[in-house]
Amino acid sequence: MTRRRKVPDACELIRFIAEHESLHITCDEFPYLSEDHIRSSLRAVADEVRSPKHAEAIAAGARDDALRVEVYVVGASRGNPGPAGAGWVIHGPQDILQEGNAFLGDRTDNEAEYEAVVRSLQAAHALGAIDVALRSDSDLLVRQINGKCRVSNDRLARMHSTARDLMQLFRRFEVRQVPHGQNAVADTQANLAIDLAK
Repeated sequence: MTRRRKVPDACELIRFIAEHESLHITCDEFPYLSEDHIRSSLRAVADEVRSPKHAEAIAAGARDDALRVEVYVVGASRGNPGPAGAGWVIHGPQDILQEGNAFLGDRTDNEAEYEAVVRSLQAAHALGAIDVALRSDSDLLVRQINGKCRVSNDRLARMHSTARDLMQLFRRFEVRQVPHGQNAVADTQANLAIDLAK
């Protein structure tokens, strides 16, 4: 038998074992399987490893491992303080990955905004995101998260700290303000949470 010089891939190794190796130990371990059945199973695995679908699955896994998302958030309060809702939309590279909302009870606008940030970042982390771009139409929220404006309220300071902790879960994180019109879907989600709670 000619010795091969190049390094084989997994498919070549499995097929070589199926065609040429003695399977006595394997047959002893699984006496209810014939040698022909074991060899046939190994050939099927080799074919699967080489198939385009297998390669696509590996590529999809790699994309999931490096998931980059844009997260749009809105907090809404009717009364300030009053019945409040948090809304968020998580965009992946191709499409929307999640739309979410939560009724918050009575909150101020700022508290609802921070709740939206916290809940959306938790959702993004659960989806496997590693790069996050946060979008909000609240100038105050964006400046506070970027450290350009101090958080003076004790309750908001605790929520701000929670949000900062969540940001550390991602490889990259950035936040920027967007016009309210670009945040319409998240705004709809925040108000839907309030409407459904009535």
